[in-house]
Amino acid sequence: MLCCGGMSWYRKEYESRFDQFPPDGLFFLDGNVIERQTKAFVWGMKSPMLTFPSGEVYPVWDEYRPQVQVLTTVDVPLSATRDQAYAQVMGIAHLGLTNLTAIELWGPDRLYLYAKLTDEGCLLVYDNEARRLLNVLTAAFRE
Repeated sequence: MLCCGGMSWYRKEYESRFDQFPPDGLFFLDGNVIERQTKAFVWGMKSPMLTFPSGEVYPVWDEYRPQVQVLTTVDVPLSATRDQAYAQVMGIAHLGLTNLTAIELWGPDRLYLYAKLTDEGCLLVYDNEARRLLNVLTAAFRE
């Protein structure tokens, strides 16, 4: 696995766990196409991405403990409850590793994240019983 621009890249011939057990909404960016457009060195590679019901698309990485990268620098678990995701994000924020200015629990299944510096926000919707991130909605409505 190679990491380029905050995204995970795998050789196209490598069969990852994402290939074997694809989560809903999974697709792979084609490194050959990306390299032609950006001059990044990703020829012969693929990068896993997830499309959510909202239409939002985010990179996913760590095939053994999948993480979805939201708000440019925040990784949230794909397979977890809302409270487990909250604990992970709070731990990262406590270490000063994000630019988050708001981390809020909304109802029993939602987690709101906001980064004032970039004016980016998102609402994460989890299925607590299935332990799965169901949806990510862009939401920059914070003062």
